[in-house]
Order: sequence, then structure tokens, then C-alpha cells
Amino acid sequence: MFAEKCKYIPDFLASYIPTLFGKEWWDAEVAKPEAERHQVFQWRTGCLRHRKTGHLDADGKWAVTPDGNSAAYLSLAFNLFAIEDNGRLDDLLLRRLKNHDQFQGAWHEVFVEATCLRAGFAIEREDERDPATRHAEFTATHKATGGEIFS
Repeated sequence: MFAEKCKYIPDFLASYIPTLFGKEWWDAEVAKPEAERHQVFQWRTGCLRHRKTGHLDADGKWAVTPDGNSAAYLSLAFNLFAIEDNGRLDDLLLRRLKNHDQFQGAWHEVFVEATCLRAGFAIEREDERDPATRHAEFTATHKATGGEIFS
């Protein structure tokens, strides 16, 4: 696995999303004109470009001041990892993230779900394939208190 090749957490996170989205999706994005590329692709490209502006610090470590592309991309990667680490990452969510028209909603759901998981909630997703009824995306039940929130 690629994680063994990563020295620092940002290195792991920068490499994580391409493994989830797959080579075919990335290749399709490369083939598009730059202005039409998916937001995640643009964040990754900006993040990798910005990393080159770093320098060696006093301890001999590569130091880079965060920027917007890096913050957005690494945050998404960290949230996706938290969801996967809790056994909650599924193909439906990944498909929605990769779909330009569904990305904004799916990105928000990833943020909320990962935040709830890290805060000690168990997640029960609603059936997103049922367009006939309006419903929350998921119910989060706090493992210690039993309190519920709906997102």
C-alpha cells in the first residue's frame, strides 16, 4: 500500500484521494480543458503546485505555509479517511463526489459525517435512492449519551 511510502501525514493525504477515485477518473480529468476539470482535481493540482514553494526549516524538514487549495484538498482527504476508517465509505458517496453536479452536496455530507464520527457518533444513512420522500441524509446517535442529530 502507498501509506508505507509516506513520511508525513500530508503526504499520505495527498496520495489518498487518487486511490479512491481511480486512475480512469483522473485520466478523464486530465483530458479535459483546465477550466472544465472537477473541483477536487483542481484542488489537488493547486496543492501539489503549492508544495513546491516550501523550504527546509531549521530541523531539515520541508515546510510549506498552507493555502486554500491545500486546505480544501487535505481536509477532504482527511474526512474521507475518517469515514473509511469507520467502515462507512461506499461507492454511492464516491460516485456523488466524482459527479460535478452532485459534488457540493456530497462534499458537505462528507464533512458533516466525518465530524460526527470523530465526535463519537454512530451513523445510520438514509436511502438516497428514494426520491419520493424528503428525509435527512443520516441519523447520528452519540455512542455515550444516546442523543440523536439528523443531517
